[in-house]
Amino acid sequence: MDQALLAAVSGIDATQTYLDTIGNNIANVNTDGYKQQDVDFVDLLSEQIAGATAPPSGGNTGSGVDPLAVGAGVRVGGISSELSEGVLQQTGQSNDVAISGSGFLVAQQGGEQVFTRNGQLSVDANGNLDTATGGLVQGWQAVNGQIDTNAPIGAITIPTGQVIPAKATTEITASLGGRPPKLKSTKATQ
Repeated sequence: MDQALLAAVSGIDATQTYLDTIGNNIANVNTDGYKQQDVDFVDLLSEQIAGATAPPSGGNTGSGVDPLAVGAGVRVGGISSELSEGVLQQTGQSNDVAISGSGFLVAQQGGEQVFTRNGQLSVDANGNLDTATGGLVQGWQAVNGQIDTNAPIGAITIPTGQVIPAKATTEITASLGGRPPKLKSTKATQ
């Protein structure tokens, strides 16, 4: 009798965690960058009360019997986040970014390295690119238009008031119907 009650209580506890997770998903339905969570259940140790039997010998008149087992309940095996790509939409904000495919933005916040898919970014008073929660977005800083991916990452800064002179495009490659033609620009005369 106690075993049956313990199995039932484990089911109630696991169901409470499941309902809490659903409530959290509903509460965050409009939170930018939030990813739905799912609960994974696992069976608690089960006890075998009768062994398996072999099929009767001397003909094809039946099959064997599977073992009989009684479970001890259920528990939450883990809570996983759905990391698939969300719907991309225009925000009208020049600093907002979207991550297409897998990956995260890396930020430094409170002395810790944190990861986010929320691309709602802004520039603080010091010119640092930061997240909506105040984390400094990390990455490789471009030097003279070049990015060295072997250098250590640091806070990305966007220097205000500095202008990088535009450089005219002289050649592009486009693919039209599987044929990549080379297009050369001509100098415009004024």
